[in-house]
Amino acid sequence: MFTARVNRLKSEVVTFTELRDLEDLICSTMGEDVWLAILEFTQGKNEELENELENLKEDLETSEKLVQTYGENMQDIKDKIDALTKYVDNAKRLDKRGLRRRLEEIEFILYKSL
Repeated sequence: MFTARVNRLKSEVVTFTELRDLEDLICSTMGEDVWLAILEFTQGKNEELENELENLKEDLETSEKLVQTYGENMQDIKDKIDALTKYVDNAKRLDKRGLRRRLEEIEFILYKSL
């Protein structure tokens, strides 16, 4: 809703609740061509905003999926690191190949997430 001071034969304050409320005023003072141009402009702006909103919704869905995937990958990495820590803590002698294999698993998860 907006309020405007309109000068006809006398000055008066008129309150408008939507664009259609301006139709008679614009048509009588500026002509029907101006009114049609205003409608076309506002319709174009509405379409642009709707398209932008749809794109933002798609971007949000994509971002949510990425965050979920990264969260799952980080949980996998945490589990692998916990298992590696437990392996090192419980080992009497460390096996280089076993350590290397477990580190390569972590590296693979990180590589896959990029």
